[in-house]
Amino acid sequence: MKVKLVWWLGLVCAFFSVQPWAAPQDTPPFYQVEYQGERAYLLGTIHVGKADFYPFANQIEASLRHSKSLVLEADVSEVNASALLGEYGFTPLKMDRVTEKAMAKYCQPRMQLCTALKPYSPWLQAVQLEMMQFSALGYKPQWGVETTLVSRLQGKPIYELESMEFQFKMLASFDEAVQWSMLRDTIKAKDEELEDMVTAWRTGDQNRMQAMLEEQMVTDEQQRLTDQLIFKRNAGMAERIQQLFKAPKTEHPMFIAVGSLHMVGDKSVQAFLRKQGMKLTDCWQAQCQFQ
Repeated sequence: MKVKLVWWLGLVCAFFSVQPWAAPQDTPPFYQVEYQGERAYLLGTIHVGKADFYPFANQIEASLRHSKSLVLEADVSEVNASALLGEYGFTPLKMDRVTEKAMAKYCQPRMQLCTALKPYSPWLQAVQLEMMQFSALGYKPQWGVETTLVSRLQGKPIYELESMEFQFKMLASFDEAVQWSMLRDTIKAKDEELEDMVTAWRTGDQNRMQAMLEEQMVTDEQQRLTDQLIFKRNAGMAERIQQLFKAPKTEHPMFIAVGSLHMVGDKSVQAFLRKQGMKLTDCWQAQCQFQ
């Protein structure tokens, strides 16, 4: 069960480590959204990055200058990290024999690291190790897109689609078998697989992203997990976006940032927004408005 947490978990990953950028020549998923006379911009992200990815593409830069508020999956600036870790990050789970064997081999040259991570829940160990692998490839935490968006829109309101507690609680709710499989898949991940993820995002290759998503859905268990991690959250995010459009106190236009795998397929955030009567324009395929 290959579970790529960096794709799926928004600011859970951002909270602990690395996140994305977009260079002027990059074309990550990016849309204009229109609803009831108001406009928003929707950017797909991947939570890793390098300094030379920056600045954003011209269209994204224009939308940022025009935006009056920022919408994130979760606002980490208001998070009580210690409380969340204490409640959701240290659940003791007995390691199964398959994982014991895999971890014994992985930890042999990394005993200090594995000892430090051992008290954490398996899902949190997986997040940390995946972020460390990205960091080893040169993707550093100081180049995070969410952090940058917050700094670029300093003083403007930030709205949440979910929350850090929602994401922690969701991950902690997975049964032991799922959490240990997350950890096993993380330690088996090859560098080229992670680079492929970044390339697909940078080029806006939604066909490749869709293929990556489908690779996670071979068995019934994988399909159920993907439904919980992706599709149900997509519906919830779209509903929250609609609420923000309708709320009288929302500052428009909004700049919305969500993980890129939430933006592919027929159950994407965009698909749910269209069902709600919103008009979406792919800003790489047609002229979007930034004035």
